[in-house]
Amino acid sequence: MSDLFVLGTGVFIPEHRMAIDDVRRQEGARWERQLGALSHVVRRRIESGLGITSVATMAVPPSEAGRLAAARALDGAGLEPIAIDAIIDFSTLPGDHPGVWSLAHKLQADLGCCNALPMSVTGSGCAGFFVALRVAAALLRSEFPQGAALLVASDRVASGGRCSLPISIMGDAASAIVVSMRAPAQRSCARVAGLCATTLGAHHDIVTLRGLPPVIEVDAAAFEAKILPLHFIMCHRVLGRALSQARRQLRDVSAVTYPNTTRLDRESIMRALSLSPSMLSGSGPEAQGHAFASDLIINLPRIWGEWDGECVAVLGVGSGFTWGACILERWRPEPTP
Repeated sequence: MSDLFVLGTGVFIPEHRMAIDDVRRQEGARWERQLGALSHVVRRRIESGLGITSVATMAVPPSEAGRLAAARALDGAGLEPIAIDAIIDFSTLPGDHPGVWSLAHKLQADLGCCNALPMSVTGSGCAGFFVALRVAAALLRSEFPQGAALLVASDRVASGGRCSLPISIMGDAASAIVVSMRAPAQRSCARVAGLCATTLGAHHDIVTLRGLPPVIEVDAAAFEAKILPLHFIMCHRVLGRALSQARRQLRDVSAVTYPNTTRLDRESIMRALSLSPSMLSGSGPEAQGHAFASDLIINLPRIWGEWDGECVAVLGVGSGFTWGACILERWRPEPTP
């Protein structure tokens, strides 16, 4: 793929936490319905391997959290809002309820990105980050080769909808990333060297959004029967394709960024890829829960800052069912003669 450079990232993680025991108390029927649909062995493994003690919960509207994350990303990129040519919303849930359905349109006004084309990428859930990256690359290449795109996600879970087992317990967060096909002249940054997203649409109805405000519904029995046997195979496949594009091999990867689903899932993906657990970046789900696609940006090593590695693999899965992977390499400007 053509070069796509990461100029800056930003996140907003709420300070307030909701204890997992309170989630279970409030959503007891939902909790039991989802776990009760699983086989005894899988249920026992999920419950013992959850690894979540609390989840982050927003006290502000998602648009405000998105604005804060976006402002931090712009600051990291060293760009003014006027320099952004496109805003791509890759949130899983719609915007503020009631009244705002498009985070991209709201941020266009709130940030002052008056030259930015606003759009949304929906349907891929927690894998929406990879689809948004693909859209950004195509849009910049065709329309704004000297410009930049702002990708933003902000998700606040509706009351009564945090339990999404066997996947995870959902938390709130916002994230943003600024990308461009033009590299910065005087500082290092990350380069997207490989990018893959694929879907198995026959399984689109296993995780769905229903209601107003929308709540995630999981067919746990179908998830166990149809997704679990495929998940690690699909992760290996998309990662292999992204590595091939980057002309890299798995041994070149210094760190892996993966969603904050459960402790069991995060440990399992490292075993499936035959990688050291120490390579898994980010703090994990312990005190945050699974914050949709924002997990991937929250867990990114700061490869243009204190991180010492050269190659990061970003791997994720979402509704659709969709799997995605990208390879980030450290890019350095040519030394000045």
